[in-house]
Amino acid sequence: MRLIIFLFLIAFSLISLAQDKHYPKDYFKAPMDIPLFMSGNYGEIRSNHFHGGVDLKTQGREGIAINAAADGFVSRIKISPFGYGKAIYVTHPNGYTTVYGHIQKFSETIEAYIKKAQYQKESFSIELFPMSSELKVKQGELIAYSGNTGGSGGPHLHFEIRDSRTETPLNVLLFGLDIKDEIKPIIKSIMVYPMDDTSTVNGKFTKQRFKVTGSNGNYTLVGNSIKGYGKIGFAIETIDQANGVSNRIGNFQINLRADDELIYAHEIDEIPFNKSRFINSYIDYEEKVKTGRRYELSYVLPNNQLPIYKTPKTSGPITLAKDGKKKMSYEIIDVYGNTSRLAFDLISSNQEEARQIMVKSKDNRLFKYNRRNVILEDDILVNIPPFFLYEDLEFEFSRGDAVNGCISPLYNLHNKYTPLQSYMNVSIKLEGLSAYDKEKSLIVSTTNSGRSFSAEGGRWDNDNISVRSRTFGGYCVKMDTTPPEITPINIFNGANLNGKWSIMIKATDNLSGINFYRGEVDDKWILFEYDYKKNLFFHYFDGTITSGKHNLTFQVIDGNSNESKINVTFNK
Repeated sequence: MRLIIFLFLIAFSLISLAQDKHYPKDYFKAPMDIPLFMSGNYGEIRSNHFHGGVDLKTQGREGIAINAAADGFVSRIKISPFGYGKAIYVTHPNGYTTVYGHIQKFSETIEAYIKKAQYQKESFSIELFPMSSELKVKQGELIAYSGNTGGSGGPHLHFEIRDSRTETPLNVLLFGLDIKDEIKPIIKSIMVYPMDDTSTVNGKFTKQRFKVTGSNGNYTLVGNSIKGYGKIGFAIETIDQANGVSNRIGNFQINLRADDELIYAHEIDEIPFNKSRFINSYIDYEEKVKTGRRYELSYVLPNNQLPIYKTPKTSGPITLAKDGKKKMSYEIIDVYGNTSRLAFDLISSNQEEARQIMVKSKDNRLFKYNRRNVILEDDILVNIPPFFLYEDLEFEFSRGDAVNGCISPLYNLHNKYTPLQSYMNVSIKLEGLSAYDKEKSLIVSTTNSGRSFSAEGGRWDNDNISVRSRTFGGYCVKMDTTPPEITPINIFNGANLNGKWSIMIKATDNLSGINFYRGEVDDKWILFEYDYKKNLFFHYFDGTITSGKHNLTFQVIDGNSNESKINVTFNK
């Protein structure tokens, strides 16, 4: 028996040692020589993902010098209209990689390296993996300038530190950046959930929201207590802030106790990219879509695969029997140790006190989260592979009339309040279309009964058009025969662009989206950068176009092969 206890203690010590992660606090230098203020932090709740780094303010402008945080080499460069926009990755000898996103432009050496590759491949969007000997950098060396490229909503630097081996982004604030935060997390409210058909909260079978009052780390429930019966779950609405900024950011750690027993705990220090979308099982997704409120669940859905939990994934909900009472307490901790607390009583009520009757639709079908689920009827096939749902689902399906230009019925696949982890397959059968009609057709989705649509795309196989999608809602087939619209901004026939810094062109599409563009001067490809947020295309004069008279051709093709082109002569 003593041997068993001894071995158990050794095993426990090894596990604890493995979980005691060390992050170097004095290895990385700040990437900018300005005071650091956050507009976003690691693990913050974003649409369909956890934020993988910190967003550092750049004084509301572009062009702030960005320096290498440590010695290393440029291991990756990615240029895209979307996501991080222009981004550079520096690998360091200590096993970490730093990432710098939404760049305006790079240092002269790196900029020349990128532009050479873009002209060779005739593409603005490009991904490069330099050899370790090609672009070496020293700590503090200028590598780029801050910008607003990609999906950025305003000028800032997105900065990450990743594990070089796994590419997992780590919590940057654990590495000792000089960011001041003395503000305790703010608790706004809690949500309490009946977890099965026989449970109630304050006499109701539906979830109930409870407001919170307090400040500076000390919070109380308005009303002080909650009545419950049966199996009960909790979620909390909380934000954090840092010194000197008004932006709301996310918290690092949440603990929930019942009668001083820890029943739920998580800590956000590292979340692999392939797990980040599980954020939709970490929050009350329906509440976020309906009201914008972000409730972090204090229990774990069956198909939640996040590696952040410090308590068993089966714990969290509590069962309250007749005449029972629990003293509940929340503890919210940010990465700097600032802590806020909320305590309240959960008091048993008789199940008979329920003032509402739960009614379930007989037409819904039960989809199990760990099985393949299929709908095959009414000329539509829906295939949801196992583990693409987060929990079992009473799936809603109906077929409606064609609406707002659809050439097929509108098939309603459940509703927008339920998330999907990965891509379901949707296939719609539509007979009688010509080859031209098929080329111009695509599947679209709607979450507002057909008042507006989002392009999903699709491929034809005989009379079936299929697409992969991660969103429930209405689906139908539409035709797109309208070519993109091109609007020159500062160029026209005979324009004199001598002394100008760029050529600017705007292009928009009504449905399927811009799929391809190409600019040529005198029949040779030239580099146009694409800012999709503004639908703008820029060619920055860099010596490629010499003095004299020239002819510009600019072509845009949408997702259904509709094409527009302009030809303009100009002088430089």
